[in-house]
Parts: sequence; C-alpha cells; structure tokens
Amino acid sequence: MRGILFLLFLACSHAKSGNSPKRSDQRFSTPTQNHEQQGVNWSDFGDLMPIDKDSEWQEYRQKVGNDHELFNKNEQKPKKKRGRPRNPPVIVDETFKSNARTEVGLQRAKAKWLLQKTEPEKFKRIQQNHYDRKREREARILNGTNEEVQAYRQKKRENTAKKMQRHKERTGFSTYRSSKIHKLKTLIESEKGTPEDIDELSKMREKDRTRHSLHRQRKKVERYKAIYNKHA
Repeated sequence: MRGILFLLFLACSHAKSGNSPKRSDQRFSTPTQNHEQQGVNWSDFGDLMPIDKDSEWQEYRQKVGNDHELFNKNEQKPKKKRGRPRNPPVIVDETFKSNARTEVGLQRAKAKWLLQKTEPEKFKRIQQNHYDRKREREARILNGTNEEVQAYRQKKRENTAKKMQRHKERTGFSTYRSSKIHKLKTLIESEKGTPEDIDELSKMREKDRTRHSLHRQRKKVERYKAIYNKHA
C-alpha cells in the first residue's frame, strides 16, 4: 500500500513540473509569447511607435526645453579635474633671463624669478635650505664606503665636465663666473658700465684673489707635510 502511494506521489509531482513553465522561461520570454499566461491582451494598445515620434511628447519637450535634467540624465557629463590647480602663467619683463631648454624648465625659471622679485626673503630661505640639504647629502655619501665615495666623485666630475662643455658651447666660456666677468669688463671698457657694475667686478676679483691665495696656502701646507713625512 505504501509503495502504491509513493508511486502516485511521484507521478503527481512529475505532472506538475512538466505543465508549469520554468522560471528562466518566465524571465526571458517576450510579451507576445506569454501574454496569454500573464493575462495581458497586447492587441488593445494598437500600433506602438517610438516616443520621440509622438506629437504630444515633442510638444512637451519643446515646452520644457532640451536642457531639462530629464533629457540630459543619460548624457555623459564632463569629468571634474582632480589634483592641484594649475598656477596662472607668469608675466615676465625684460629682466627675466633663462637658459632653460624645456617648457617645464622655463616655467620653473619664471616661478623662481617671480618669487625672487616679490618675496626676496622667502627666496633666500628656500635657496639656503636647498644648499643645506645638498651639503647634508654630500656629507652622508662621503661618510660611506670607499667604493661609494669614489663613484660619487667620479659622477660629480662627469656632470661638471658636461655642464662646462654646454656652457662653453653656448657662451664661449666654461663657467658662468668667467662669462660674467668678461661681460662686466667689456661694459666698463666701452664706458657703458654703471657704478654698480664696477663695484660688482671689484668684488668678484677680490674673491678670486682670496680663493687663489687660500689655494696657494693649502698647497704649501701639503708640500711641507710631504717633506716632513719623508724625513720622519
């Protein structure tokens, strides 16, 4: 008896599953296919047309305007620019001079020139901090191993030689100091120099004499040390 009831239960469940449509068929079926099952009579709607061709909709859109948020909802809006805003272009005068070879270098030179002109104290403080960090870096490298020190000095010599070569090709002098002295001497000899130019030239010559004197003294001390160590 129990076996007969179990077989009847299986037959009923199989009949129900076979007659009812699957869930996937209900999801992806079109209105024309399942309108009878859903109880919807699509024939009462008449001939369907796109909404843009409807006269009432066109009249309403002209009344509201094309800039309404209802019509621009799906349009792609311009993205907001993130990050730091760009600084306005710097307006320079005839006193600005730069040897920059790129657009980025020229912009940095203009910003540096403007800072030096508008806020000289801040410019001096930034320059001093830059030189201090450079000295700290050199001292940290020179306190390293012998290989690191030799590699650093070799790279520094190569960079200095390249810089002097580029400056000589551009101005005819190896250093900016030499070209500056030649320019001041030319102005003074042609009687076009100002008292400020004469004062600047005298200060540069005095500094050169002091540097050469210190160099001679240092060489003299090294020579005496070598003689002393030789006879010690």
